[in-house]
Amino acid sequence: MPRLPDFQARHPRIEIAIFTTTRAVDFKTENFDCAIRHGRGTWKGLAATLLFKETLMPIASPAIAGRIAANARSGRHGASLIRARTRFADWSRWQKADRGFSRGPTKWLTVETRAQALDAALAGAGIALMDMAYITAHVEDGRRKALAERPLQLQTGYYFVHAPNARGVHLLKLLRDWAVEAARPFRTADA
Repeated sequence: MPRLPDFQARHPRIEIAIFTTTRAVDFKTENFDCAIRHGRGTWKGLAATLLFKETLMPIASPAIAGRIAANARSGRHGASLIRARTRFADWSRWQKADRGFSRGPTKWLTVETRAQALDAALAGAGIALMDMAYITAHVEDGRRKALAERPLQLQTGYYFVHAPNARGVHLLKLLRDWAVEAARPFRTADA
C-alpha cells in the first residue's frame, strides 16, 4: 500500500480498487481481475508471477530487545511470543529450524492477523515473527529490533496472479510489472 502512489504517478489514468481478504478469490465467479496470493505459485488456470519468497524474522521493541540481550546467558527471554491465528505455524517453523526462542516455558499472545501481531510488537507486547517485507522500514528507523542475524527463508512466497485470458490483460501486465519492481528489495538471491 505505501508504494501505490508510485504506480498512480506512472499510470494516472488507471483506476485501482483494492479489496483485502485472507481467502483466495475465485476469478471465475467473483469480479476480480488480479490478486496477490500466498503459496508455492502453482494454481491451476492462473498465471502466477513471483513477487518475493517469504521470510520469517523475530522482532521486538528496543526495550524488549534490550531485556532479551540482558537475559541471553540464561536462555530465557521473558517476553511473550506473539502469534497470528492466520499464520499459526510460523513459530513452529522457526523453532524447528532451531533458531532460538524455544527454551523454557513460553508465554503466548495470540491475535488474528499478522498486521495485529506487528501492532502488538510495536506496542511492546512481545516478540512477533514477521516477514521482512513488512518490517524492513520499522527496523531501519530503529522503532523495532530484529532479533536474529538473518531471516528464515520459506518455500512459500507472494505471487501476482490473474486469469491468463482476463479482460484488460495489457493493464494487468502494467500493474504486475510495477508490483515485481516494487517487490525487488524483498527478493533474496535464490528467489
